[in-house]
Amino acid sequence: MDITVLLVGVGVVLIGILLTLLYIQSAKACSSLTEGTVTCHRMHRSSARAKYYYENVTYYVGNTKYKHKRKAGFQTPQYQVGEKLPLYFDPANPKKSKLEVDKKDKPILGPFIVLFGISIIVFAFFIW
Repeated sequence: MDITVLLVGVGVVLIGILLTLLYIQSAKACSSLTEGTVTCHRMHRSSARAKYYYENVTYYVGNTKYKHKRKAGFQTPQYQVGEKLPLYFDPANPKKSKLEVDKKDKPILGPFIVLFGISIIVFAFFIW
């Protein structure tokens, strides 16, 4: 068995597990609900010249104003400027926030990386 390939596979599995745990921890931390307001759309062009729109949402925790910059971009704006949206924030660090719709997302990248790492490990045993 080629130990290098095996170690690479184990490393990839560990990275996938770490990414999944970080995602879950981040989702659990944003547990307090408030209402945010879409203030504007940021537009970004991809290398293929397609336009993607990202919402900026402001929200208040107490008397302090915060800004949430949505990380998911879409080819058409998903919400209108001025629209009110449910938003979760971390009570220990109110700067950390997630839109309710984004909080429902499932961790995809971490489990995919774990499966890829497992396939590398299986491959290492086949070349042994």
